[in-house]
Amino acid sequence: MVDSNRDAAAGGSGRRVRAWDAPVLVAPASVVVALVYNGVRASNTADQLDQGQRTLELDTEAQTFAACAQVARAGAEVNAAGVAPK
Repeated sequence: MVDSNRDAAAGGSGRRVRAWDAPVLVAPASVVVALVYNGVRASNTADQLDQGQRTLELDTEAQTFAACAQVARAGAEVNAAGVAPK
C-alpha cells in the first residue's frame, strides 16, 4: 500500500523515469557545449597569437627598412657635401 501511494503521488512509475530524463540529457549537453565553446576560444587565441607574431615580424622589418633608408639618405647628404669618407 505504501508503494501504491508513492506511485500515485509521483504520477505512476513511468512518470518517475521521465522526471530523470531532463537532467540526464541536460548534463551531457552542457558538457558538449562547454567543450565546443572552449575549443573555439582556444582556436581564436591561437589565431590572435599568430597574428601578433606576424605583426611583430612586419614591425621589425619596417624598422630595419627605415634604418636602411636613413643610412642611404645620410650617405647621399655626405656625397652631396663632397666630404670623402675616411
